Formats: sequence, C-alpha cells, structure tokens
Amino acid sequence: MYTMLLDVMGAPGELPLLQYTLQQLWQQRQVDNNGVAHLTLDTYTALGGIRGTLQQRATEVFNRLTPAEQAIAQRIFLALTQLGEGTEDTRRRVVKSELVRPDCSIEQTEQTLEKLVAAKLVIASQGDETAEHSEAIDVTHEALIRAWPLLRTWLETNREMLRRQRRIEQAAQEWQQAGRSIAPEYLLHGARLTEAEDFVRTHVQELSALAQEYVYTSQQERDRVRRASRRLQFALPAVVALALLAVAEVALRPGENVAETALPLSTAVVGDTTGAVADGPAACGFSDLSPDLWYRFTAATDIEVYASTEGSSFDTVLSVYEGCPRPFDAALECADGVPGCNRRSISRPMRGSTISSASAVSPC
Repeated sequence: MYTMLLDVMGAPGELPLLQYTLQQLWQQRQVDNNGVAHLTLDTYTALGGIRGTLQQRATEVFNRLTPAEQAIAQRIFLALTQLGEGTEDTRRRVVKSELVRPDCSIEQTEQTLEKLVAAKLVIASQGDETAEHSEAIDVTHEALIRAWPLLRTWLETNREMLRRQRRIEQAAQEWQQAGRSIAPEYLLHGARLTEAEDFVRTHVQELSALAQEYVYTSQQERDRVRRASRRLQFALPAVVALALLAVAEVALRPGENVAETALPLSTAVVGDTTGAVADGPAACGFSDLSPDLWYRFTAATDIEVYASTEGSSFDTVLSVYEGCPRPFDAALECADGVPGCNRRSISRPMRGSTISSASAVSPC
C-alpha cells in the first residue's frame, strides 16, 4: 500500500486512480488455504503499477467510444498535453471552451468529455463562474501522457501540427483580450499570416471558431490595405495632373502669342498636351543648375509660346531647351544662351514638329 501511495501522491484525482488500481488488484487477488484474500506487491508490479493500470484503463475506455467520440477524445488528450521543447511532454490544463471545434457541436464535445471524466481519465474543475464553458480540464495523472502508447503515437504524428495550431490559437487569444482590435500589432501579417493561411487550408478543423475568425480578420485587413495602396497608385498621377491644371493655364494657338502669368515652380510651359511629359531634375545633366521640373512638348503647327513667373510667390527662373527627347543622353545647349539665369519669362517661337523642353529652376 505504501508503494501505491507514493506512486499517486500529488496527482490530481489521486483517489479515483488509486480506487481503480485497487479494483484491478482485487480481481487478481490471491486466496490462501484459509480463504483469506491477499493483495500482493508482485501482482501490483505485474500490472505495471499505477502507470500500467492507467494505460489499460485508458485503452478500455477509448475502445468503448463511438468513432465520432474517439476523434473528439483524441483531440482532447492532445490538447491536454504540453509539448516538451527538449524535455518530456507534460500535462496542460485548458478551459473547456478551447476543446470545442466548429466541426462538432458543443453537446458532442461535452458528452465525450463526461465519459472521460466518469472513467477518471480526466478531471474538470470550475473556472470563471461568470464565463460559459469555463471549466478547467486536466488529465488525472501525467503518467497517462508519458506512458499510454496510443497517446504517444498521436503526439509523435501530430507534434508539428500542434505547434503551429497553438501559435495561432495563442495569437487569437491575445487578439480577443485586446478587444479584437485591427491594429497591426494584434493581427497576423507577412510570413505569420502566410503560415496561418496554409494551416487553414490543411487543418482548419483543428482551429477554434475564434482562431478561424482571427485568421479571416487578418486576411481582410491585409486585403483592405492592398486595395487602398492600389487605389493610391492609380490616383496619384491624376491628382498630380489636376494640381498642375489648377495652378497653370496653358494655351497654344496657331499664329498668336499666348501669355501665362504667375507661373509657379510646379508648372512649366506645355504645348500639345498629348505630347507633354514631366521629366526628372537631372534630365539634361547640368552641373551648375538642377531644374526642379521639366516639361517636354511638341509643336503641331507654327506657334509662339510665352510664359512668365512674374507675380508668382515662387522664386524661379525659366529656360527653354531645344532638341531634348527622352532619354536625355547629354547636356543640351540653352536656346537663349545662358541656362535660365535671371530669366523669369520666356517667349519662344516654335515651328511645326519641333521638340523643345521648358525648365523651372532656382536662381543662379
């Protein structure tokens, strides 16, 4: 008896476990010539001690379950195992709600759990009384995890899957505690979201309803950000064009002088708008001056273009360069001699099919 007490000492549900072992011993009792029954240490050892009787009990109970209940029982025992990282696997206490999966009803899970509790394989203790399905569930003895061959097989087969599942479940719990916030620090993104999506495709039945909703919310937020980014990419050129049109009016009329006053730094002369192209500041490769903005235009007919920055709040000078097609391979000669120095207005005749470029730069 002393040996048995040492084996069960400190284990949750130790009395039911001891009771079951004594029942097994009684069934194999030895009766002497006087009709007196004896429970011997040899019999206890032959049974495998507490560990052996527990294994036998677990196998008997599992085999009496229906196939659907067996699948739920497997999930329960796996959930009640803390995976060792370089150490032995140990017991893991969970809340009953963590055992429920969308592919089976709460009633089915509770029915299976009740059978395991009645068989003294797991124990249930009351958790938060204000929360539904908050009972804490645990195995009766850690020996069940370490020595039950069927459970060991399940663990070795599903170890990596369980690690991935628990990472997602843990993140989902933190998201729940944060009020299901869509802030980036609470949602999955990048490689973590990709891993979760892969897991959903192959093992969605292993995730709780909360975890599935968490992954879905992370996907929705990622897709929303992508759509917003695409809209911005498409809208940006239009926004820039509208801004330019709002601050500058450009006109080209055959045979007439066209004037534009108060030309700001962000605009320049444009001829045929279908041929106008904005180029970068290093377009013509100047060493002394860096144009802030370039516009290229083509004259469809003989015209004269006049533009000015007089009256503008921008401290700029203008210059016109001829023969500046894209790409700009070398520095070009300024049509009026000096590249824009002290020049705040331009008046430039153009002949049909001539290509020119106008630049706006800071004063030299």
